[in-house]
Amino acid sequence: MVKKKRHHYIPRFYLKRFSVNNEGKFLGLYNLNNGKFIQNAPLKSQAYENFLYGEDDEIENALAEMEGSVAKMFYYWTEEKLLYPPPAETNGFKLLKRFILYQAFRTPKSGNDIMEMLNQGLKTVVKEFKPDLWKSLKDGALVHENPVLLGLINSIEHEHLLGFLDCKFLVNLSLLPFVTSDAPVILVLAP
Repeated sequence: MVKKKRHHYIPRFYLKRFSVNNEGKFLGLYNLNNGKFIQNAPLKSQAYENFLYGEDDEIENALAEMEGSVAKMFYYWTEEKLLYPPPAETNGFKLLKRFILYQAFRTPKSGNDIMEMLNQGLKTVVKEFKPDLWKSLKDGALVHENPVLLGLINSIEHEHLLGFLDCKFLVNLSLLPFVTSDAPVILVLAP
């Protein structure tokens, strides 16, 4: 039996750090699609989709368990002012990197990006190696029932790549607050 319909792709503990007056109830929200700013949008109804990770609670529950542990680390970093990441090779550091990896691939934007990349790659290969087939496929597209779940499961299979990640903390000492988005992980390739 499904108990959790709303699957938040941005954890609420994370969004609370960006809430109005740091109270954890409302966010200032700018909607890019309609160009509107909402000064006090209810935090609990942001960054979720119904059954984003499937019709059962298995993946949602696993993510929630990880979020609970990471939320405790965030508390110590922000409330206790322990402004350093966990030491490398500790379970805390491994958990933080895993959380960031999963966060990068659990958003609707990441699902859309994956499908766009797959379609572009397929069209390039077909155009190059099967030009006669290209004419009938050029306006078609690959479609996946749940591209977010596809991306999330694929990220799990590539967890071994986490060994190449490092962690840095940014401390905002300015009068302007940080902002976040519905896709808060930025993947940057080092030169």
